[in-house]
Amino acid sequence: MIELKSPLLQLRKLAPAALVLIAAACGDPTPELHTPLKPLTSQSELVEATDSLNQRLQARLDLMPAVALWKWQEKLPIEDLVREQLVLDRVAELAEMKGVCIDAARLFFQSQMDSAKAIQIKLHETWKTNPPVITSDRTNMTKVREKIDAMTPEILDQWIKVQNLQSGK
Repeated sequence: MIELKSPLLQLRKLAPAALVLIAAACGDPTPELHTPLKPLTSQSELVEATDSLNQRLQARLDLMPAVALWKWQEKLPIEDLVREQLVLDRVAELAEMKGVCIDAARLFFQSQMDSAKAIQIKLHETWKTNPPVITSDRTNMTKVREKIDAMTPEILDQWIKVQNLQSGK
């Protein structure tokens, strides 16, 4: 495996695949297979936008231990299909308002939720043999979900910015 040294090289390597995935999700029969070279300012904008998106995604994932702990304490399953559908419906609504492909936006957020579930699953597996230290304070899931819900439009906006920069818009 070749190790890419810089984030820009990694990004340039991954950008065509991301475009194909998005185009395929939106039913484009002839997705662009190569991202044209852009001026350095666009490349640096793309790196900056991608870094910002990654930070927002990480902030969302950083809330997952609290979610996992709450589900552990309440003896609830990790997968909550009703909650997932609510999030995806909101994403579709926002994507439509912003004029972006609804299917691609839903796919992007579904992958984010799948990552979140993987974190929760790993924590629950760990806690089966090494239970978490529970304080008297219970996780306030209403507040956690409010934070997650507030992040959704921010993440979507940043994702759109990255997609636009990748496609030269």
